[in-house]
Amino acid sequence: MTDWKEIISSTVNRWVDSKGTPIPGATLKPLLVSNAGEDIPGERFIDFLKDHSDIISIIQRPGTDILIVPIQKYELLVENDPSLKLRQDVYKAFTWILDYGTFCYDPAKDMFILLEEESSCSDGNIIVPTRSLEDELGLRKDFISLVDAQYEDELNEVLEGSGKVVFHNFSKTLAKHKLFPIWQKHRGQDTLKRIHKWSLDVGVEFKGTWTTSSKFQSMIEKSASSYRKDIFSSLAHLSQEDLARISIPLDIVQKLFKK
Repeated sequence: MTDWKEIISSTVNRWVDSKGTPIPGATLKPLLVSNAGEDIPGERFIDFLKDHSDIISIIQRPGTDILIVPIQKYELLVENDPSLKLRQDVYKAFTWILDYGTFCYDPAKDMFILLEEESSCSDGNIIVPTRSLEDELGLRKDFISLVDAQYEDELNEVLEGSGKVVFHNFSKTLAKHKLFPIWQKHRGQDTLKRIHKWSLDVGVEFKGTWTTSSKFQSMIEKSASSYRKDIFSSLAHLSQEDLARISIPLDIVQKLFKK
């Protein structure tokens, strides 16, 4: 019997060790077939890969090929796509410091919801660990240890302040020294690691819908803008009688004229 787990693990690790990037699904599939000497079982490649989610991590996003990395190197997905962003509700759930309440994940709606009380998290939904002030300070101190020594004293002094305002001042100081992009990448990797660990701990699949690429979002927005222009252009060729027969809900009309 073919040991697919070993073949997948060795093939993915070999690629990542050599290239330093995630391996696209379109590249991985023929490599697996070649290494195994037989076709991939099942009808859908993605389902086959998900059956081995204990050794690999997969991310799916609309309009792009799937990306695969060894489960212990999930942060490579951020390094591979610097434009990768977390969906707003996901970002808030894993980075916000709450004075009260808690975030709860609803698998049915695929949404992270802020609740006033932990007890309000319904059966089947999953509580997200609350982020503390100490957690966020620790993350920034870890980052300071990685930057050039000339900035250490100034950044550490900023963190000696009190309250959440230190985070704003920290970001301003980073921007002054042009370190903010590096910090964003560092924080993104840390957040993605924590989300991935949480998903494994609670038995929830890390979903591609939790992330988006700003490059892809820009493409969608441009496409939508072009589509609106095409609609108005087409309407210009209709007669008054034709237009009178068209019934469009008011909220849709408002959206069309919004931009």
